[in-house]
Amino acid sequence: MSAVFIGGATAVAGLGLKAYEGLHQDHEANQIQKNLKDPTYNIPAEFLQNKNIAAQMAQIGMPQQQYNNATNQIQANQAAAIAAASNSNNPSGAIAKIQGQTNAATGNLNAEDAAARQNNQRYSLQQNAAYGDQELAKQQNDVFDKYTRNFNLMQAYRGAGTQNLMGAASDATSLAGTAISAYAGQGQTPTFGQAYGLPNLQASAPQFTPPASNPPQGTIPYYQIAQ
Repeated sequence: MSAVFIGGATAVAGLGLKAYEGLHQDHEANQIQKNLKDPTYNIPAEFLQNKNIAAQMAQIGMPQQQYNNATNQIQANQAAAIAAASNSNNPSGAIAKIQGQTNAATGNLNAEDAAARQNNQRYSLQQNAAYGDQELAKQQNDVFDKYTRNFNLMQAYRGAGTQNLMGAASDATSLAGTAISAYAGQGQTPTFGQAYGLPNLQASAPQFTPPASNPPQGTIPYYQIAQ
């Protein structure tokens, strides 16, 4: 087996491997591209919850039990003050003063309830916003970043596949040019197989001699292999 044949066969095997790798990588890129989906943005439900909470602002304040206890204490203080004023020298003036104090206490309680309502609303909004940030972070990782990773992987496969295919074509051209130059130096014109280091099968095949056109009668035509 000639060194030219061995070298040519090795080179052809290398070309085939390169071409296979290129086609395989291009196939992988196509599969990834088919699975790529356009990323969608879903508004976190917490934004809607914040809207609903804002609509319920008037119903949110200090705990109802705390409010009721404060109201009962004001009323108890008022009753005790009125009872004490009844024995004073000027009960009408004392009771009017007590009523003013009661109204002031009730007003302060309502103001505290409103402040508590606002604080509760701010806290709820902050918690919903924090949860919404987590939802956005999850979406960034699961949707947008995943799309980017798959897109970059597809591009890498496609680039490597194209490079391998182009490299195989370039190597094939170089191999053919080298073989042609080698045979040209011997004054011969190489066949396609010789150009790529393959044996000349046609030249080494046995030659067949056709039967005589007018064989003797009583004989069976036969083919004779030329020696």
